[in-house]
Amino acid sequence: HKAAFEKAGILHRDLSFHNTVLIGDGDDERGILIDWDLSRSLTSVDTGDARVRGRTGTWQFISHALLQHPTKKHSIEDDLESSFWTLLWTLLHYVPSNLQTIELVHVMGRVFDECSWNFPCGYYEGGTAKQLVFTNGFKGTTDYYLSFPHAPPLDQLIQSLADLFEPWVYYSAQLLRNEEKALAKARNNATGPSTTLSNVLKSDHVIKLFDDALASPGWPARDVVENLIGKIPRHAPHSNSKPKRSSDFEGVSTAKIQRRSGTADAGSSLRLQT
Repeated sequence: HKAAFEKAGILHRDLSFHNTVLIGDGDDERGILIDWDLSRSLTSVDTGDARVRGRTGTWQFISHALLQHPTKKHSIEDDLESSFWTLLWTLLHYVPSNLQTIELVHVMGRVFDECSWNFPCGYYEGGTAKQLVFTNGFKGTTDYYLSFPHAPPLDQLIQSLADLFEPWVYYSAQLLRNEEKALAKARNNATGPSTTLSNVLKSDHVIKLFDDALASPGWPARDVVENLIGKIPRHAPHSNSKPKRSSDFEGVSTAKIQRRSGTADAGSSLRLQT
């Protein structure tokens, strides 16, 4: 992702769980970022057809700013923030934590599936809970304290990434305010310099935090990976029956169809809304 952006001027625009693939084995294992069909060059990323809700990523991993303002120009910061949501979504699904299954389901609905229909604008929006995770903390947003007792470096990584992205929340809000001011000046034929803010996030900032966490002591002797959530209806009546442990996330082909469909552009959140 860093090489594509810095060397070729390309934004992936769909960092997500299913688009991050591990290949190889043991010390030879490495990651590959796949599915570049939504990518855009920096010179074309702000064109009209590049700002369509159904073609700007997978709902659960889209940045808070893009969910709140779907017509916003997609930036490197939005992609980098998606890497945080990909990490957190994956950990909550597959790595044991202090949260129980029903609490995990609540978190997924509160943070990742938040969705409402904006009638005046005619599109789905969300991202408020994601924003609060950065400004108010995980517990302040979900009422649950999150930790991974068997792998403390994960706690370090999540907290350091959240601290990194917190200023971006205020930065992106300032960008939108500046855009509104510029539009107001244009309508009133006003003159005068407009405020320009420089990027505050770079790929190296995120990569360093991952490297620091990987180099920290406290990792378990073996990986513990299992599906912890399963297919639990988000708004179904309480049941004492034990749910099966199978992934509740859609397959790649289904997700691609939804991203290209104007009637299913919010993914699973659209089904919740319906």
